[in-house]
Amino acid sequence: MLSKESILKKLDLPEGRLLLAFSGGSDSLFLMYALSLLAKDRTASVYINHRIRGEEELNQEVALNRSNAARLGIPLIVRELEEGSVKAYSKEKRCGIEAAARCFRYLELEKTLKEEGFDYILTAHHREDQIETLLMRLLSNAPFYRLYGIRKKEGNIWRPMLNVDKDEILYLLASEGLEYSEDSTNKDEGYLRNFIRKRISPILSASEKEALLKISRNVSEMKREELDLKVRENSYIEIDRRQFLSSAPIDRESALYRLFSLFKVDRRVKRSLLSDIERKAEEGYSHIDAMGLIFVFLKSEIRVYRKESPIFYEYSPQLSDMGPFTLLHDSLDEKDLLIDESVFSGRVRVRTSHLGDRIDLKSGGKLISDLECESHVPYSIVLEDDISILACFSRFLGGKDRISKRLIGRKGLPFRVIKKHIDT
Repeated sequence: MLSKESILKKLDLPEGRLLLAFSGGSDSLFLMYALSLLAKDRTASVYINHRIRGEEELNQEVALNRSNAARLGIPLIVRELEEGSVKAYSKEKRCGIEAAARCFRYLELEKTLKEEGFDYILTAHHREDQIETLLMRLLSNAPFYRLYGIRKKEGNIWRPMLNVDKDEILYLLASEGLEYSEDSTNKDEGYLRNFIRKRISPILSASEKEALLKISRNVSEMKREELDLKVRENSYIEIDRRQFLSSAPIDRESALYRLFSLFKVDRRVKRSLLSDIERKAEEGYSHIDAMGLIFVFLKSEIRVYRKESPIFYEYSPQLSDMGPFTLLHDSLDEKDLLIDESVFSGRVRVRTSHLGDRIDLKSGGKLISDLECESHVPYSIVLEDDISILACFSRFLGGKDRISKRLIGRKGLPFRVIKKHIDT
């Protein structure tokens, strides 16, 4: 048996000033009604007009929203987006209109929260939304850790209705004679969520829906280990390779998605790339060039660089017993090489010397292997771009650092190679 009291008891409202994300649909109108009874004196609402539907439909929706807000005594703030901005963002970021609209919506909500001094943004996600989200992620081959579904709290966003059924929402609105608006885009089954809502959810039994919700609860309650992502001085991110390989798959996936977020990668990450990264981490001493990033796999660490970074590092098994090295340009002594970064052409690499490497010195072309023999060092570190080798480093082994003819006479930054001593 349904009753207003039993339904309202299912809501979980936080303390503080509350800002309702109000669309005017049945779900957000239900929440506005509940807030008018439970927290009217500390609540306001915000409606975002994305301007991606017809003007007549939008005008009717805004009028109805103002009417409902006035009837329930909840202040309503209306925010208007610039016409065409959502579609332009969708095209720029190569994402769907729905995703672009969501991005703009949350930006406006956060802006209002800060400007007006609210504590939480409330959204009207309910039990069926949770089920639909899980189905979407399963069908989209989402990473396992994201099967927690919709969280009740994320930062200053609070979702108080996750235990409320859609039937309860519609029952209460009908019993109170509250009229809500219908978004015409919700009928378009080209959107995956709408397809699931119209075609899949109706044929699921109550026990099947409960099984999906149980998956969400189990994943959210799993013991998790957050891998450390270290941002280094050369603008790369470092992950401990042993910790990465010994962690659970769910924690590896989570760390990689956090890494992509830190680098502001806004394209969809394919599961095949995650598998490639894990496989290369097992093998070691290789690299992957993908998503605008370069992953370099070493004996004890994984380094990730932006592809447009002026320098990245290629390693070889020759260094497995020598420890990692780094190229420095933050201090100066009389032996440091001065390298003008403006002469770099294409991608610049730092690697161990190979047989046949040549450098064009002031005195003429030289095989690096001959220079190594002269200095009695087993190998060198070379700096090269897409044209030629720019410099050769072996002072850290007792040899000499040398600069190519291309850089002679040019002012630049001081560079030297050092080896990093780490516990193995």
